[in-house]
Amino acid sequence: MVNYSLDLTAYRCPLPLFMAKRAIKLLSVDEQLCIHLHQDAILQDFVYLCEKHSCQIETLKHNSDNSIILITKK
Repeated sequence: MVNYSLDLTAYRCPLPLFMAKRAIKLLSVDEQLCIHLHQDAILQDFVYLCEKHSCQIETLKHNSDNSIILITKK
């Protein structure tokens, strides 16, 4: 069950990464955050962010237009 959703498709890097970092810090253990990203976002940066903040990341959708990732705080 997704607790929070964040649509960052209107923003270009590095702003989505900073906004996601802020949102991840507010998550409690086992809470989930679904993030919608523009195609220009670098998913590897989000993987590194999740590793640093003890989160699990899962790509729900990735195509030429956008990506949707699910982050779970551990």
